[in-house]
Amino acid sequence: MILVNDFFNYNDGKALVSTYRIKNNNNIISLLCNDSKYVNDNYIQLCRMQEIITESINHISGSLNNHELLSNVVTFIKQKLKWSNFMICLLNEELIFKIIIRSGLLKSKYSNNFIYSFVMKMIRNIIKESFPVIINDLSNNNYVKDKIISFKGSMLFLPMIYRKRIFGVIHLYENKVKAFNAEDIFLLHLLSVQVAAAKFNSDMYAEVSKLTYIDSLTGIMNKRALEKKIYFEIQKFQLYKIPFSILMLDIDHFKHFNDNMGHVLGDIVLKKIVKICKLSIRKIDSMARFGGEEFCIILPMTGESIAMNIANIICYKISKINIDGYDNQPLGFFSVSIGIAIYPDNITLDINSKLTDVLQAADRALYFAKINGRNRVELFSKCI
Repeated sequence: MILVNDFFNYNDGKALVSTYRIKNNNNIISLLCNDSKYVNDNYIQLCRMQEIITESINHISGSLNNHELLSNVVTFIKQKLKWSNFMICLLNEELIFKIIIRSGLLKSKYSNNFIYSFVMKMIRNIIKESFPVIINDLSNNNYVKDKIISFKGSMLFLPMIYRKRIFGVIHLYENKVKAFNAEDIFLLHLLSVQVAAAKFNSDMYAEVSKLTYIDSLTGIMNKRALEKKIYFEIQKFQLYKIPFSILMLDIDHFKHFNDNMGHVLGDIVLKKIVKICKLSIRKIDSMARFGGEEFCIILPMTGESIAMNIANIICYKISKINIDGYDNQPLGFFSVSIGIAIYPDNITLDINSKLTDVLQAADRALYFAKINGRNRVELFSKCI
């Protein structure tokens, strides 16, 4: 059952705040307030609670991205639960929490340095201990009263927990004592659980969506993501007439290396080459694995000379890779061949073949680099 126990002290034995600890057990629900009364079993109240619970499930559980989820939570708290002063903090993968939403009085109320640090300390402790906290009367709490005499009201802190993992904290404030009754605590507790479950689902959905566009071995874009990125650059050109370059890169004699040294070492070489390429390009540039040992680099706002310079730097750095078996390669070292196409130079601007044309142009230039001896860079404009 959900049971509210006696008050307990916080922060190394010092009486900081009066709190309730809420525990779950089976499906029986019993909320015991500090006045020792059970939840009002009035039929109308129960119907209202059931309606709110049902709406919260429908309103929140279907959100599959974080922005939509938070927007729905804010709307639900304001319109259905009628609370306007609240804060939502989320925990990231490094277990660092960040304030995502501030609403009502909390947009400016915590400008006082002490009360802000007090709230942040409370949230950090709740994240650590994973239990809810209610403060019925701030003015009657010695720790708060001694620091800021004018600060009054009630506070409620609810951890968002799902599958034993904490996703964040919902914090509410009201400018009156004992503002949160048993029904409020119950509904907000259920809301926090539903938000945590929805956050779990949205994170999983984001992860799965990411995997559909990321090459699992190298961590860069896959071919599907590459095509979307090129299409985006083409649209950008149509609007702003800004050209871009495509580098098609292929590892020379990679099959020879795999046959002699094995695929495990071959995978290490692929990762090394990706790392070298990423360190050689700018932040605005993108890299994708086109297939096998073939890669593609997109250079936005880049013309022929800069694209050639970047490609030659990559060629040089890759030739310096020192890994077992490199000296057994046909050229005596690791090498790559690179073909370059500049959009829209020498590219057919047929609306139905733009994406195909730019990739084929880069691939054609790559082919010339291969037949001309490998370990070199060729421009499509020179291959016509």
